Amino acid sequence: MPSSSGGPVLRTVAAAITGGVIAALVALIDGIILIAKRTVTDCPNGHYFPEGTTNFNCYAHPRLAEGVAISALALSIGAVLLIVGVASLAVLRRCGGPSPAE
Repeated sequence: MPSSSGGPVLRTVAAAITGGVIAALVALIDGIILIAKRTVTDCPNGHYFPEGTTNFNCYAHPRLAEGVAISALALSIGAVLLIVGVASLAVLRRCGGPSPAE
């Protein structure tokens, strides 16, 4: 017989999953922004510009490594949160908790 206390537990777990995935998405966006930022730098000696070039600036991405690391970590954490969250909701529903529609 299902217990009546399962509804709040399911909603709490679902809210925690949603919050965690949103935080992972924010971290992913932050990592992508770090990857995309660039600064103008001096071109090294012997740098080749193709014919028809109108912009003779060279660029560096000083925060590329941090951006890639944050993005990879955010993707990993988001995936683990999603898998664990869906599994925990399935177990809670199967163990007698009422469905959110009830």
